[in-house]
Amino acid sequence: MSASPSLTSDEFKTRKPSKAEVRELHKKLVDRAAMLRREVTQMEAGMREHANDASRAEISDGASESMDQDITLYHMESETSELADIRRAIGKIEGKIPMEFGKCESSGEWISIARLRAKPHARLTVQELERFERQGFGGEEFGVRHEASRF
Repeated sequence: MSASPSLTSDEFKTRKPSKAEVRELHKKLVDRAAMLRREVTQMEAGMREHANDASRAEISDGASESMDQDITLYHMESETSELADIRRAIGKIEGKIPMEFGKCESSGEWISIARLRAKPHARLTVQELERFERQGFGGEEFGVRHEASRF
């Protein structure tokens, strides 16, 4: 994997991504989606295997088993949520979703290239994300998860 180019001050400004940047980000999205699909498939297989083992053997510590399953399900949910955001971003790039890739879905402002490089499936500018987090509510439709709703 090649090293990321160093960030310039221009990349922290909000602007429309260039065609070359969109191609670069599209590749990152496709690669990340493939990795997440593999991980989710492995977790699902592990859950099935664990369920089969548990049905054949007596469970000595049911609380520990349940907690392990809860953690695995939480990770699966988190990864499938990220995968949905990635599919949405890819859909924008490929013109399958009538929204511009790189625009904040809340404010309509451009998301900085630096943020898109860090999280190509970002749906909000940093400012909008921080605004929702300060409020302590809102933004759920954009994937904002507040502390109280995480567990």
